[in-house]
Amino acid sequence: MIKWFGRKQLQLATACLAMTLAGCALLVCPYSETAYQMSTAAKAETLTIMTKATEPYVTHAVDVAALKLDLAKAQEYAKGRQRNDHAIEQWNDLLLPDGHLLGGFLKRWEDKGKLDIAFIEEKTRQVGKAFDQIAPEGEVLVAR
Repeated sequence: MIKWFGRKQLQLATACLAMTLAGCALLVCPYSETAYQMSTAAKAETLTIMTKATEPYVTHAVDVAALKLDLAKAQEYAKGRQRNDHAIEQWNDLLLPDGHLLGGFLKRWEDKGKLDIAFIEEKTRQVGKAFDQIAPEGEVLVAR
C-alpha cells in the first residue's frame, strides 16, 4: 500500500480518516448509566400505570402525579446532557399533553375518566416503543 502512495498522501489520508472518526464521535451522546436507569424505570412505571386506565382516573390521580414527576426528572436530566438532542426530542414527543403518546394518553384518561382496553393496549405498545427510542439516551444513535 505504501508503494502506491507517497508519504505525504498517506499522511493526508490518515489525517482525513482521523478527522472523520473524531467528527462522528461528536454527534453521539456518551453512554450514561444514570440516564439508562432513569428511562428504563420510567418505562416500567409508565406501562404499569397505563394498564390501570380501565379504572377511574381519580382512583390513580396520585400515582399519575408521581409518575409525571419522575418523568419530568428524567426529561430534565436528559436536557442537561451534551449532544443529546435526539433524546430531548423523544422526551418532548412522549410527554406532549396534546400529542399521541403518553402525554395525550394521560390527558384523555383524565378527561374521560376511563379508557377502553383496546385503546390502552395500542397506546401501551406505542409508548413502549417511544421509550425504546430514548434509552439509553442516544449513545447508539448517530446523527440523522
